[in-house]
Amino acid sequence: MTILKKFNLSYSAYSVYKQSPLQFYYRYLSGAAPSDETTKAYGNAGNAVHEAMQGYIEGRNPYEVLRTSWDKFDLQFKKGFNGKPLEFDTYKAMVDNGIKFLKDYKISSLTPELKIQFPFMGINIKGYIDVVSADNYLYDWKTDSANNHDKHKLQRMFYSWLIWKQTHKLSKCHWVYLRKLKIHEDIFSLEELEEFDMEIKLFIVEIQKKGMNINNYEAGNFKSPFNEYKTLCFKEIERRIDKPNINITLNIKGNYVYLSGDVGTKLLEGLDFKNKFDLKNKFWMQKAVTKNARGVIDVRDIGTVHLFNILYKCFPIGLMDKVKTILDEYAEYYGKIINLTINDLRNKEIMNQKVDNMPSKLLTDKIFRDYQLEAKKIFMKKENGVLHISMRGGKTLIAAEIIREIKGKTLWIIDRVRLLKQTKKVLHDLLGIKIGEISGDMIDIEDCSVVIACIKSLFQKRNELNKLLNTFNVVIVDEFHKSAAASYQAVFKKLPNTRWQLGLSATPRRIDGMEPILFSIIGEIIFTKSAKELIELGYLIEPIIEFYKIPYMTLDKDYQNDYRCNIQENIYRHQKIVDIVNIHKDKKIMILTRLVNHGKTLQKMIPNSQHIYGTLKRNGKIYEDFLDNKFKHLIMTISKGGEGLDIPDLDMTINASCNKSDVVSEQVGGRSLTMIDGKSKAYIIDFYDQGYHSKKHSEERMETYKNLGFEVNIID
Repeated sequence: MTILKKFNLSYSAYSVYKQSPLQFYYRYLSGAAPSDETTKAYGNAGNAVHEAMQGYIEGRNPYEVLRTSWDKFDLQFKKGFNGKPLEFDTYKAMVDNGIKFLKDYKISSLTPELKIQFPFMGINIKGYIDVVSADNYLYDWKTDSANNHDKHKLQRMFYSWLIWKQTHKLSKCHWVYLRKLKIHEDIFSLEELEEFDMEIKLFIVEIQKKGMNINNYEAGNFKSPFNEYKTLCFKEIERRIDKPNINITLNIKGNYVYLSGDVGTKLLEGLDFKNKFDLKNKFWMQKAVTKNARGVIDVRDIGTVHLFNILYKCFPIGLMDKVKTILDEYAEYYGKIINLTINDLRNKEIMNQKVDNMPSKLLTDKIFRDYQLEAKKIFMKKENGVLHISMRGGKTLIAAEIIREIKGKTLWIIDRVRLLKQTKKVLHDLLGIKIGEISGDMIDIEDCSVVIACIKSLFQKRNELNKLLNTFNVVIVDEFHKSAAASYQAVFKKLPNTRWQLGLSATPRRIDGMEPILFSIIGEIIFTKSAKELIELGYLIEPIIEFYKIPYMTLDKDYQNDYRCNIQENIYRHQKIVDIVNIHKDKKIMILTRLVNHGKTLQKMIPNSQHIYGTLKRNGKIYEDFLDNKFKHLIMTISKGGEGLDIPDLDMTINASCNKSDVVSEQVGGRSLTMIDGKSKAYIIDFYDQGYHSKKHSEERMETYKNLGFEVNIID
């Protein structure tokens, strides 16, 4: 008998395989009797609710059906994990919620318990969908005590695929969690279904290749309380531990790497332990969950981010080197020899493609600095990583030369439209080719080998642009420190063939502690050139950094009161700023505030100044006039002025915001350091505030500059 005849490929079978191939082997292939007795109470109670909802749809009394099923399964005698029988009224309330859902959504023309079955590549595909409507909506009743969008996303995908394979139509999924009437929805695109179709085909081929050899089935996570073969799995893992040689394969699929082979529980736990981190607000997150939760809840994992997925045995491609190191440590500790294989499943034709419109050299008279050539050389060898180069260090120039030398199809991702326009012009001037653009409603990509895209637009249009995103083999992320955001993660999942992955940032750190996510995407920092080094090389001006000591108006421990009294409404502090501007009235000065009203106050006090807040698009004329020196003193919020501005002739930055971020302080400080003809000094002006919180934040900013190698002068 062929191995494919031993089981039906259902969602249950596939999800078990995804979670633990070894458990799958015992349950579906081996013919072995279960080794563990598990509770059937929850499954039977769920079936009783399903039968009640089916009865309601068919016109029968759902509560009578529920009672009949309850008695049939002897649920009054079966105990849950807490040692007590399940409560009939709890499940009756779920039926109430299911009926309410159908009535509220005015759902009609329903087919309950739709069976779908068909042959596919030598295996029998089989599935039962709880409810299907005439307009191709799929519904599934869930009695789980907890839920989130990802929990049954694989099931929604599997059932949508079943419908698509049979009808060639796309489905809309509503998974209804009946305890609290929470609905999770999905509509999978044609591209996503085609991708899943390939996943199923690869699974079938994989099973045939593994055959009946138990050694080919990885352990995975088999510790579910519902696993009837848990003891057998543990015994098999114990047997494998005694093997001196183990075989592990790292399968690269898009921007994720999947482990297969002799991957035991200890190794999985080690990979998880080494690739997780706690969020800064973990304690408060746990407190909030504890306060709002009912009953006993395990909060230990609340506020922890896991970059290694134990369930799917996968990790972001940027962690490849780190995972290899962990495998070496595992082998050394347990006395193993790991036979490691790298299996790159990405599209080789796309990964190695070359475009024919790149110039023989960049169209510029600029001569590459030694460190710029070194940074390019390191990246070309590594093919992925982050260039950490200070502002005005030539990151765009280096990246343009990398694009030219690779001759690949390039996607440049950036976070703001204004910066996009600025960078697009620079790339056009350097490369002499049309640069495509994706921003707002604009998609101008025809005949473009280099496309620059705003992350917001790219995220919103990622499904629409799925085929295009598949064709890039180079991706460059500008302002890379922003890329821990979920939007970047979603876009990277749509870039399966990017052989070269480059991050650019002057400050590749985050104040929210999410840095591990940054480096999991593209890899670690592979080259660094600080502002201090550029000053020593003569490419930037050494800043004059002055912190003016400001008396406190209050020592209130409340942060809001501290900020309001000592910063925003501190007339003495405002006048000090005015005095500084008046002393340097002929210099080009940018003044940064945290709050808009603070900026408005300063504009009234500083003659001939202008104030920008909100979007720079709305204030474009003011910004352009400042660049053209039509006025000298510009006030703007630090969120806009902290990064990305290109003002080479800026003489002075006055940071009036009292920010507490070392990253922002570094960004702010670098604005005025550019060396150009006629400019001999660069000023960074800040304040040594004396409030309860503001004093600490001022000292943190001073420490940031000192750590960068700069001298800080405190002026009373």
